[in-house]
Amino acid sequence: MFLSAMPILLTTIKLSPIIRLRKILHKMEKLTTKQRLLLIGLLFTEAMTMFWIVPKANADVIDVQVWLINRHILSFNYKPGSLKKE
Repeated sequence: MFLSAMPILLTTIKLSPIIRLRKILHKMEKLTTKQRLLLIGLLFTEAMTMFWIVPKANADVIDVQVWLINRHILSFNYKPGSLKKE
């Protein structure tokens, strides 16, 4: 029985990245313009932080800044419908 299940498991493992990509693309298609701009803004802020602040800081400061950025992103708690007016 174990050997007969192996091809199914291998097929599932090979297809999982494709399925994940399709799910991500499906979510991106549902985003409104405001949500897309917010996402781009967050990515731009992260890029500016990594490009400008991190190379000039000491190691201790980098740890604090990365911790603060991660805390801010985690506290954002983004939900797809959170920006829609009710």
